[in-house]
Amino acid sequence: MTSLLHKTIQLGTHLLLCGWFCSTGLSQVVAPQSFSLQGHLSTLKKGNVYLLRQDKVPLDSTAIAGNHFTFRGKLAEPGLHFLQIGKDERTYPVFLEGASMQIRFHNDQTYQVTGSPLHVQWDEYENKFLNGARDKLVALFSQQQVAQQQGDSVRLMALRKQNDTLSVAIGRQLLDRLTRKPYTFFNLYLLKERSYSDEFITNQLNEFRPVLSGYPSFQNLEKGLKEKQQLLKKIAPGQVAYAFELPDSSGKAHSLASLANKVVLIDFWASWCGPCIQQMPSLKALQAAFGAQGLTIIGISIDDDRQRWLQALRRLRPAGIQLLASKDQVLKEQYALFAIPQTYLIDQDGKIIATNLEKEALREKVAELLTRQR
Repeated sequence: MTSLLHKTIQLGTHLLLCGWFCSTGLSQVVAPQSFSLQGHLSTLKKGNVYLLRQDKVPLDSTAIAGNHFTFRGKLAEPGLHFLQIGKDERTYPVFLEGASMQIRFHNDQTYQVTGSPLHVQWDEYENKFLNGARDKLVALFSQQQVAQQQGDSVRLMALRKQNDTLSVAIGRQLLDRLTRKPYTFFNLYLLKERSYSDEFITNQLNEFRPVLSGYPSFQNLEKGLKEKQQLLKKIAPGQVAYAFELPDSSGKAHSLASLANKVVLIDFWASWCGPCIQQMPSLKALQAAFGAQGLTIIGISIDDDRQRWLQALRRLRPAGIQLLASKDQVLKEQYALFAIPQTYLIDQDGKIIATNLEKEALREKVAELLTRQR
């Protein structure tokens, strides 16, 4: 068995933690945890078993001996990993922690993990709760499509109400699992895997602090919040908007500086973003209402695929000047792009006036700026 797992995890953790703990002297770091994973296959096989990270990057491999295999190493913290047997493309999730664990595969390719309380928690959450919730939501979505095709508005409204009720119930159950005591690393795993408001994350980290603050994931979340707050200061009302220069579909460069003394609305979007596309008609209406009075709309796509962006431009015909910023990480950082759609209203002095205004609030603010005398 190679030593790649041990080296990769420990080296990565040392670099990560020294940048944070060594300079701040905060909570004591949890020491790397030793683990072993003994596997039993249902049939005799030859070859290797591969241990993968959650993002499917290989960490380690070990040879199959008869129908057994073993992994040993150290973990910076518990976490979801995957096993891949030989050349089989299928992967098997297993939540590793500092313990002696066993995994037994059955003839029908099902498997059972023992020795890991965290894997039991993950399995109950992922396979028994989330999968069931997804199945119910998918079934409701299919029924809504049928009702819409049949023009049955009464049934469609009833199904949408069921969908909303189910979504709220699922959200409450997720919240219950995340806040359930006694706190284990799995609480922290749920917090970092799902999207929550900054305020909620901050409150939960304070709750978890006495027992979980030594884990890298805890420190990453806390550090990320602080970095995000610093970035958000750059887009606060009154700040000068970052001056960019980006190409349009023909390759011609456009700069924010060239629009000095104008009211500008910047709209960050992408071809794969449903909410972005949904708000395009309202931006077209805004352009029609105020374009002649001096409003300039700039659409900035963060699509990685230029051809997909061009296809979206032809299909959607969005309002304003359309630019591409797929590889401009500085721009994304300067405008604190944590999510899209994201809009910024900029006045004649190049200062950010507001972010993410919608409908009437946006129209009123644009009208106010256009009547302002410099």
